[in-house]
Amino acid sequence: MRTVLIASDHATGRELVRVALEHSGYTVHEAAANEAVSSAHQIQPDLIILDWHIKVTETPSIIVEIRRDPQLADVPVMALIASTLQADHDRAISAGFNGCLSKPIHLHSLRKEVERLLR
Repeated sequence: MRTVLIASDHATGRELVRVALEHSGYTVHEAAANEAVSSAHQIQPDLIILDWHIKVTETPSIIVEIRRDPQLADVPVMALIASTLQADHDRAISAGFNGCLSKPIHLHSLRKEVERLLR
């Protein structure tokens, strides 16, 4: 069974993702965004889903920290962003994310992107 870590400061958003992915057969762990790296070390997930606030400086530092960490550098990381602008999606990919989904999350798109990133 594949393991996913969802890191977000919004408990409701984490729960939505967790329930959707658990129904698809994944083991899902939740963490606050600032606990993403320490939780990933504990859990050793196959995928990290990070709620990325483009305007908040803390979130970009989290992806930088993940990419610099030898234990986590190769783990795919998907950004959840509140923007549908292609430029913002491009910024997420440039920042080090492997994939990106806009909020509100469409469950079919979430499952499809998770499958793609875990191939």
